[in-house]
Amino acid sequence: MLALGLDMATARVVIKLANLGVNEEELSAMDRPQLLAAYAELIATGRDKPSAPVATAAAAVPAWNDPELEKLRLQFEREKHASVHRCC
Repeated sequence: MLALGLDMATARVVIKLANLGVNEEELSAMDRPQLLAAYAELIATGRDKPSAPVATAAAAVPAWNDPELEKLRLQFEREKHASVHRCC
């Protein structure tokens, strides 16, 4: 699993790239501009649509019920809460 210190927008790009078959090791080595460039490359070459098995699985799990995205969202909320409630 990738480090959970990502903001939600970056986490969504990572999840999209992972669903399109990009290796998790490659993703973990990329920063946000590199992730966006990789996603733009897939869009420009027409490879931004998941293969049939992934699309079928994605249709079975609504976006608001994606466990990986939910983990990232919860971690983000924890970090946000911790930073707001830090003592001087």
